[in-house]
Amino acid sequence: MNNLPLDIMKKITENQIKNLSTMRDCEPANNLVMRYRNKAAVIVAAGPSLDRNIKQILQVENRDDVIVIGVDAALMPMINAGLRAPDYVATVDYQDVTFDKFYGLNYFWMWKDMDCVFIPEVTYKVPDIKFGKKYYAYLGVSYKAIFDEILGVDCVYSNSISNCSNLALFSAQIMGCDPIIFLGHDFQLTGGRDHATGTILNLGNNHPEEKPYAEAAKANTEGMIKAVKRTYINATEGGAGIVGAEEMTFAQAIKRIGRRQFDMAMEFKKLILDVRRAQKKKDPKKAENAAKRFGSDPRVHMLAGLMRSRTNTLSLDVIEEAAGDMLEIVGK
Repeated sequence: MNNLPLDIMKKITENQIKNLSTMRDCEPANNLVMRYRNKAAVIVAAGPSLDRNIKQILQVENRDDVIVIGVDAALMPMINAGLRAPDYVATVDYQDVTFDKFYGLNYFWMWKDMDCVFIPEVTYKVPDIKFGKKYYAYLGVSYKAIFDEILGVDCVYSNSISNCSNLALFSAQIMGCDPIIFLGHDFQLTGGRDHATGTILNLGNNHPEEKPYAEAAKANTEGMIKAVKRTYINATEGGAGIVGAEEMTFAQAIKRIGRRQFDMAMEFKKLILDVRRAQKKKDPKKAENAAKRFGSDPRVHMLAGLMRSRTNTLSLDVIEEAAGDMLEIVGK
């Protein structure tokens, strides 16, 4: 950052100072650590290829086993496609035009439906927006000591954030998400375009000056993938590709998530059957052992998500009946 022109450094410093007071009412991103462990994350960037599969996000946006994290530039394309606000939005740009990515929505009530993750360098206008919740992470350690002292925290940081998609990936990683699925991550001027249709920053033609920024973001993404072991899927369906991420269509990625959930549901059903068989045989000891295994099996911890998910293969009747069985056994 020290190599930036003086006018940009002045603007970034101004943002940092003004954001510091706002950050007192925000939460450090530490509070997101492992919040969504083993849940899938779909990171929606605003590359040109997003036009191809943006509407397929409808298939995952209300699932409790999937977290949607959008970059700020992807908000307007998502809303224009009939999607709801993402669960989280990542924003990093120091320029005031960043605020237009939110203000341009014309749906101010949607702000409160999403949480925001930002860095202190972002334009000071954004953290003032009334999001659901606001979380901050540091870009590097140059100011960490003094900010931590002022805010009374020990905040997480990353040296690999050069754009919003990097911050979104960092957020998904500390949240414990797995798999992590990339959409709209072109990292190049696909078809002579720099952004998806409908974004504030869509220049609409070939701008070679954007190339170094795209290459830096790609390099950071690949470095972050290498550093944190997870399953990464590039469902961008275009662009420069991402080393370390398995390439597939978004439709295929959705099926993979669904198959994983279906298998877990089937395992849960097997546990229920074990309990019922023991009951029918009127073997108290066997029933007790089945009940203990039922209650301690880690898959049971996913029960709440299965109950609420639109793609749930278990009916509420089955779950309620199983719960009744469990209460009877424990009672005896």
